[in-house]
Order: sequence, then structure tokens, then C-alpha cells
Amino acid sequence: MIMTTRVAFFLLREQMLPLLECMHYTLLTDASVREDEEEKPIARFTELLKESVHWQRHSRDWYVHGAARGSDVPQVLKTANVENVQYLDLLAYVERLSGAYLWSLIPWGGDYTGEMLAFVSSDELIFEKAMNWLQATQANADLVVSGYTAEELSQKRFRGAIFHRSAELRGQGLWAYGRGLCESALILNYSQENSLSSLPPGAEVVSEVRGREFGHRRSWIRVQDEAALLQYVGSPFTVMVTGSDLDERLRWFALQDFALVAEYINRDPLRFGLQALHSASWIYIPATEGDKWEIYVANDPALTSGLLQSSELTNSPYFLHKYFC
Repeated sequence: MIMTTRVAFFLLREQMLPLLECMHYTLLTDASVREDEEEKPIARFTELLKESVHWQRHSRDWYVHGAARGSDVPQVLKTANVENVQYLDLLAYVERLSGAYLWSLIPWGGDYTGEMLAFVSSDELIFEKAMNWLQATQANADLVVSGYTAEELSQKRFRGAIFHRSAELRGQGLWAYGRGLCESALILNYSQENSLSSLPPGAEVVSEVRGREFGHRRSWIRVQDEAALLQYVGSPFTVMVTGSDLDERLRWFALQDFALVAEYINRDPLRFGLQALHSASWIYIPATEGDKWEIYVANDPALTSGLLQSSELTNSPYFLHKYFC
């Protein structure tokens, strides 16, 4: 019987912790934790996840696994606090884990808004049951980023990527290769009250709100050329960029004060971005002061592939494509 490796990526957020613990006691009862090249009690798994959620980053190297397929025991890949881990290293790691165990759960993604876990399995039944658990409620389903076969990943047919390069080059290539069929792009900008008094050429405000609780002006700005786009990408007040086909209701939602919506989006733009992708063809989250990783996700994997292969990225000093999602 030919086994097909499947991988799913999902955001690691506090609301996921009870679900993952419940999965352990009901579905993944054969779980073991490997850390520092040692098998450790499964209780350590909960501690590791709580620590990661608290700090919004994976500060330790580990993986959780199910029953062994053979005698091979893959070493834990050192990714915590390590930058020079390439896409192909992670792809090979996923393949080794798939061949060694019925299933595996591993740290994934960047810090803060990009923090994720990856579930890996070549057992179709286990994978489908795990995905049913992860998507049992709409709130949890909204945290699932994507799912692939190993063949799709090896051929770089994934829709999202996390990468970094020199700060002054961030955003370059997005207009030419990541925009798709959109004639313009939308910028979500949370700014100081008077900072939008003048707009660069090629930019216009399409909607805005001055929030009482948030204390800032929140705006959607349409940009019509690359120069305007790059000016906003370099601004600390830019939260995210989307295709111009973003649903108007989501645009309205992102500007509101009620239930601390603006604060939630400002703090976790990728989570909002996954909802935006139900209508927008792509999203881009520029690196922030606390997080040096750029995040790009498109509904069409060809767009992501085109951006990653562009000379604006591949020729950038210190360019590193680390995570796919």
C-alpha cells in the first residue's frame, strides 16, 4: 500500500490548548515527546505549548510523535533562535518524521503573529480524524492555515511563505509578482491622528474611522503603484496589505472599536488575514519592529511561487525563505 504524507499547518493560539490536550487523551493516545534527543513524559508537551503561547514564539526544539514505523529516530531539528534553516531543511525534516512515525506534531512558523504548529502523518485515517478535530468549530477552523501532500510541498505548490531579507528591501517584488490580477492594493493603516494629512502620489483613503478607545485613526488606503506601496510597507503603522478584491464587510470590520476588534487585528494580523483570504486573493504582512519575518499568503500557489522566485527576493542580501505554510 502506497502511503501519502499529508501536512497541515495551523496557528498556535491559547484557544487551541484545550483542544490539543483533548486530542491527546482521545485521538493521539500513543503520543511521546522528544526534546534534547531524549524521550520525555507527555506532560511536558502541555508545558511546552503553554510556554510558546505565553511568549508567542517557539523557544525550545522538540517534536511530539505517535507510534514508530521502524527503528529510525530522527534528531530534533534545531530551529529555535536559529535563522539559517532553509526551506529544504524543513521539507527533509517533515519527510523523515513521516517515515519514522504514524504522526508527528512540530513547532512551525515565525514569532508572534506567525507562530504555528505542523501536523504530519502518512496515515490517511489519523490525518482526517485530526483535521476533523481541528476544524470542529468555526473558531478553531479559522486557525487552520492550509494542508498539503508531500508531493505538493516538494514541488513548492504551497500558498504561503515566511521569509526575511534586508530591512530596506522589504516589500520589493510584491507589486510586480505578488499582486496577481489586482490593479491596486489595499493598506490597513493604524496611524496617529494627524499623520494622514498628506498622502503620497498614487494613494487614496477609501474608508477610515477615528476610534475613541483605540485613540488612533484607522484607514484603508488604496495604492495604485509600487512607489506608494513601498512607502507604506516601510511604515510602522501599516498592519497588512491585501488584494483590492477584499470584501467590503471585512474592511468595515477592521476599522471598528467594539469588542477591541482593532486591537486584536493590530496584535494578530495573520489571524485576521486568514479570514480576509475568503475574499481577497492574497495578503502580505510586513515585518514589524518585534518580528523581522515577512509573511505572504495567496489563494493561488502560483502567485507565491512567482514571488519567491523573483530576483527582488532571491538576489536580496540576507534573503532567507525559511517556512512554508
